[in-house]
Amino acid sequence: MSSYFLNFKKLVFIFSAILLVSTFSCSDDDEACQGEVVNVPTNFPIEGLWIGSYTFDKYPSLGSQYISFAIKPDGTLVYDSNGSGGQYLSIGTWTLSGQTLNSTIVCI
Repeated sequence: MSSYFLNFKKLVFIFSAILLVSTFSCSDDDEACQGEVVNVPTNFPIEGLWIGSYTFDKYPSLGSQYISFAIKPDGTLVYDSNGSGGQYLSIGTWTLSGQTLNSTIVCI
């Protein structure tokens, strides 16, 4: 068989597959093809437990230090960190202004 005939057979097969798919695809009024609309919130809450680490630029030899925030929905905040060889616990309040987290804490 010539390569022209094989290429023509491939072209006919591809055209047939496209025609078959378009024949049985969903129309605009077909209920089976309609998806469910899910509302996704655009603002994500910051409440929860946030755990991370920080370093001191002036004292790189101290390495990475532990830090966590328990941000509660009622506006309270619990701050916990290990810095300079000791553990520091603080409690306070928080507010969110745009993308800025403001907190007022008192070290225990």
